[in-house]
Amino acid sequence: MKLKALALGSGILIVLAVAAFAVNRWMYAPPSAGRIGQPLLPDLDLSETSQIRIESNEHEVTLNSEDGTNWTVAEQHGFPVDTKKLKGLLFKLANERVAHQVTENPDKLAALGLLMPEENGNKREKDKTGVLVSLLDKQGQPMFRLLIGNDRSQGAAFGGTYVRFPEHSAAYLVSDSILADFRPEDWIDTVVFDVEADKVLKSIRISKSGKRPLRLGRDKPGDPWRVDGIDPERLNQQEAKSLANQIAGLDIFNVMPGDSDPAKVGRKKTGRLEFEFFDKRKFSVEIGEEAAPDDYRYLTLRAELDPSVQDEDLRRQVEAFNRRYDGRLLAVYDWDGGRMLRERKDFLAKKKP
Repeated sequence: MKLKALALGSGILIVLAVAAFAVNRWMYAPPSAGRIGQPLLPDLDLSETSQIRIESNEHEVTLNSEDGTNWTVAEQHGFPVDTKKLKGLLFKLANERVAHQVTENPDKLAALGLLMPEENGNKREKDKTGVLVSLLDKQGQPMFRLLIGNDRSQGAAFGGTYVRFPEHSAAYLVSDSILADFRPEDWIDTVVFDVEADKVLKSIRISKSGKRPLRLGRDKPGDPWRVDGIDPERLNQQEAKSLANQIAGLDIFNVMPGDSDPAKVGRKKTGRLEFEFFDKRKFSVEIGEEAAPDDYRYLTLRAELDPSVQDEDLRRQVEAFNRRYDGRLLAVYDWDGGRMLRERKDFLAKKKP
């Protein structure tokens, strides 16, 4: 096999490149065509792929790309894919080899979890119908399809997963699990900043409904935090550092349209968090003051750069940040969202008895 490196967002994806007719020959070849010992995914040029679908009993995931490089999750309103996760899936498909054939008897497929819905009365059913992974070309035609069934019984001497190429009834065994994430939200890029708070955060301002705004600041990286209105001797530095670390390590877990009904996403009232990095990038976050019915807090994110900064790289970073997050509501865990809107009393050190 000839390996080809293909850029995928910020990551590198290793894929296999040959002519498309080889893929079709693999898909529609009979089971006797020598699949034992061969990788699940045949040689394939991912740049010709426009969509990857994962259809399980409870969820459908649709990953879209116009160029085979930048991927988004349709069910998460076009939010970018976690490239490491996509790389992991395709790497497994390209490297996991067919161990041996289990059966060609169609009557035994249900017990292996390898029925297609249309073979089960058009119903998806746990432990009977499998998870279908499909790669589609730019015309929407399947280039590759794999049905993933049950794991081999825990009582067996060795593990493994049953699989089937749905064009045929032959069931095979591979040695490892292939897919663990079935929900659309499992496939988004959750990381917002991933920076070291002590090195980058200069100031934080908190505004909450009915409360006086509160500002935290410091002069240079590594300095202790100051909080307006609190005597330094009474300031709980650990609480200030905790908030800074929470901002710097912010993750999101679900995406909703920006025009969602505020009452349905806990945003009848919103608090505001504004913070600045030492490089003069500034960020504003509007956080719902109540948990949504799904137990998330929904927030918006927006970045800007101080007009005095002429650094083009920083300007591009700010523009890319806003392209990613503008017009979307982003979910964080309820506890984390509530803790971002801390009050003055939260930063007071307990008095010694």
